[in-house]
Amino acid sequence: MNYCYDVVLYTGLGAKKGRLDLTITENKIDGSFQILAGEEKVWGQLDDKGGCLLYGRIVTAMNIYDFTACGLIAEESVDLEINIGSDVFSLSGKAAQ
Repeated sequence: MNYCYDVVLYTGLGAKKGRLDLTITENKIDGSFQILAGEEKVWGQLDDKGGCLLYGRIVTAMNIYDFTACGLIAEESVDLEINIGSDVFSLSGKAAQ
């Protein structure tokens, strides 16, 4: 199944809008994360209750940040906690129209 979400990443510098596109096959997740004018691959796993573990990176003009994210993915919404080193950020979104 393919899922597309309009998302907001909440950072110390304010909310950043983006898009999360996912393909879920059984318990495997592949897709892309568009944020801060960049697009990077994401991948991970999904359990039977919608809990997920995602991996990816965020590229800015100054740095590249590898992240691990965990949270819930449903058909209509996504809510993740993104861990970058010792920093934790919230990401939430709704299915794209």
